[in-house]
Amino acid sequence: MVLGGLDLCLSQCLSHPQGGVRWRAAQLIASCAQNMPEVQCYLLGQGALLRLLQLTDTDPQPTVRVKALYAVSCLVREQEAGLRAFLLLDGFSVLMRGMQSDNERLRTKSAFLLLNLLTVHPEHRDTVLSMGMVQQLVSVLRSPHSSFHEHVLGCLCCLVDECAQGLKDCQSPALGLEELLDHKAKELNGKEEWQEELEFCERLLAACFRRKPPNNNGMDR
Repeated sequence: MVLGGLDLCLSQCLSHPQGGVRWRAAQLIASCAQNMPEVQCYLLGQGALLRLLQLTDTDPQPTVRVKALYAVSCLVREQEAGLRAFLLLDGFSVLMRGMQSDNERLRTKSAFLLLNLLTVHPEHRDTVLSMGMVQQLVSVLRSPHSSFHEHVLGCLCCLVDECAQGLKDCQSPALGLEELLDHKAKELNGKEEWQEELEFCERLLAACFRRKPPNNNGMDR
């Protein structure tokens, strides 16, 4: 497989002054790398992940940031070498900042990638917890409701599942998580489109505060 054509994309197009060229370069890298281990290894060897994380974190163009994160995802999901590089480059911090941005698509994709990595690689929960991720995720949940909150709640569920430190962080009275979850559950109750998000709230209340989930089978008690 001849991969030299990607060198131009990495060396020039990702740094092009026009945002339209940068996001198309990131899109091309993602398309080439997705489910292609040989291409992924080549790109990782060329230092592509560092540049893509930088674009995700700091590019002034919203579309560039979203496409760069898509390319990051294609290099680290189900790719052990990519995940190791992601950890060395402090990729979780980039995702944290992405969830705090004012770019809705970037927030959604950052939360989704974090959820995927925590689900598939629970061994890295300690790394995430040491960064204060629980506190950051709860802060994100206090922002006006958005569809990406479902992924954020899913991340919290991953962090408390058979994880003493995650539970301790979530149970901190200073965090006010129980009250926040109660408020969100009331807000979401009866809205079918938010059912999965509601279930995450109920799982967290049960896991962290020993609250029994409500009976939803329609039977009178």
